Amino acid sequence: MQQPGEGAARLDRSSNGAAHGRPGSRLQRGLALAGVAIIVALVAFLAWPLETEDLASRPQPAAGYADAVARVQRLQATDGAKVNPLCATRLLTHGTKVARSVVLFQGYTDCVAQWGEFARLLYDAGYNVLVPRAPHHGLVDDSSDELGQLTAVELVRLADEATDIAHGLGDHVGVLGFSMGGVMAGLVAQERPDVDRVVVIAPGFVLGGIPPIAAAQVAKALLLAPNVMFCRGACATPDPPYAFPRHATRAIAAILQLGAVVRDQAETRAPAAGSVVLVTNANDSEVDNGVALEVAAAWRQRAPGRVDTYEFPRDLGLIHDVVDPVQQGSRTDVVYPVLLRLLQAG
Repeated sequence: MQQPGEGAARLDRSSNGAAHGRPGSRLQRGLALAGVAIIVALVAFLAWPLETEDLASRPQPAAGYADAVARVQRLQATDGAKVNPLCATRLLTHGTKVARSVVLFQGYTDCVAQWGEFARLLYDAGYNVLVPRAPHHGLVDDSSDELGQLTAVELVRLADEATDIAHGLGDHVGVLGFSMGGVMAGLVAQERPDVDRVVVIAPGFVLGGIPPIAAAQVAKALLLAPNVMFCRGACATPDPPYAFPRHATRAIAAILQLGAVVRDQAETRAPAAGSVVLVTNANDSEVDNGVALEVAAAWRQRAPGRVDTYEFPRDLGLIHDVVDPVQQGSRTDVVYPVLLRLLQAG
């Protein structure tokens, strides 16, 4: 027999359980919906094209030699005391406008000194030579996090400014760029019809280990996340000694972002420069040679007779940095004659 109040007690317990369950269920549904929203937002972000509006060339060539020198001095004024003197913007000039000028763009984490010996070689061959310091590079304090401030827009602006300056230094303009500088040279090749010859060396359109199909998404993810400074292996003494020992995820994103711009443009437009040569190193694992060769093939298809390629064979055992004479394992005795010949062939 049911005792008085027993049914009510059961009903109370049942009601209390439901009352406690409903808020928990609502919380779980809310969390699930929030998780779905985050995933959808992330997928939408990664699927959205990289921002490229500010990554276009805006040429303003120097009016003459005096204008070019004044512009170089403005670049040098940005160096200041925080910059290693070896890494400051360099101009090797014969004191007047000459037949040929050349710009040399440095690699990521390295500095202007990377091109020192080759710049002198070109100067001795009659060129006026400009080696601009890349933004946030070449600091005395190699433990600085400033490298993380590098942007693709800054790389584009420097590529433009240096090329503009070169017009006041020589009647015929050449551009060489290595690694990060190779991506900058690739942009010059793509967009500057006022340049006679571009030599693109081991360009970091896509860095080794990153799937080419995902490079733009990796760039976007790194741009979204806070910058992280890291070492590949132990943070030992940098090689060469004037290079940064640490990498910055935001700087890597900037290089990939600019690389994506050049890759996309190469698929739809012929290179604007008079002639272009892509230089790869078969022993190089730091950058994706396959992507670089795809860019060159796209250029060649749209500009037959104006695009060449050259590859240093694997059996030479060359390191990634083929231009810095100070780097351990350097073989500039092999590399420099080839680069000089390729520059002068255009």
